[in-house]
Amino acid sequence: MKLQSLLPNVAKMEVIHPTLGATGIILNLLGPDSKQVRDKAKALVKLGLGKKELTTADIEQAELQSNEVLAAAIVGWTGIEDENGEEITYTPAKALEFISDPGLSFMKEQIDQFIGERKNFFRPASE
Repeated sequence: MKLQSLLPNVAKMEVIHPTLGATGIILNLLGPDSKQVRDKAKALVKLGLGKKELTTADIEQAELQSNEVLAAAIVGWTGIEDENGEEITYTPAKALEFISDPGLSFMKEQIDQFIGERKNFFRPASE
């Protein structure tokens, strides 16, 4: 078996709105084994090391870093439009903006669940 066939891939996830259902928004996501996601996650872990109590500032910093980890998993998208119907181009900064928007917390939760399933990033055995 070729080693390349064992490595994780970028996976596509459709965003599902809690009341509207399928949105047509497709996110291209990296999994938890990608260097980009692991590097961001390490920063989050370092925040809590050696601290007996977390301050409000620590908690806010942890939330920001958690958002950064999820945003780092996003490497592209289709179907996100502005109020004029124009496609919004993917950028890492835009991904962080969307992840950090409290009104889009449902999307953040879906991404977190999706990247938590390692099998989403591997080809089926038949390929």
